[in-house]
Amino acid sequence: MEDTLRSKARELCELLTKRKAGNVMGLEMSKICSWTSHLVIGTVSSRIHMKGLGEAVTDKMRELGIETRFTGKRANESSWRIIDGGDIVVSLMDSVSRGFYALEERWFESEVFYNASRTIHLG
Repeated sequence: MEDTLRSKARELCELLTKRKAGNVMGLEMSKICSWTSHLVIGTVSSRIHMKGLGEAVTDKMRELGIETRFTGKRANESSWRIIDGGDIVVSLMDSVSRGFYALEERWFESEVFYNASRTIHLG
């Protein structure tokens, strides 16, 4: 089952990379975290980009059979959007939030299974 989850998480990483998210990372969390087994992180260039990516990720999760939970925030209200699929959580952040929260540094003990560096240039 873990290989299937990783495969689904990798597909989400690839979707974000294809849709021009910056610094897409996939982290294996199951050994160090109780609330998810995979965390996917991507940087967005604007609120419109976040909205589009959020919709694309939600659609892809549905296609992969992953049920999502409402996180309480909309893309136009926040610099960080979490799409909670239980075993796979996707975190979309603007560059300021990404730098401030530094999730990949906080979860440094996790295994990185996907890493596509792409710098986001704003305005």
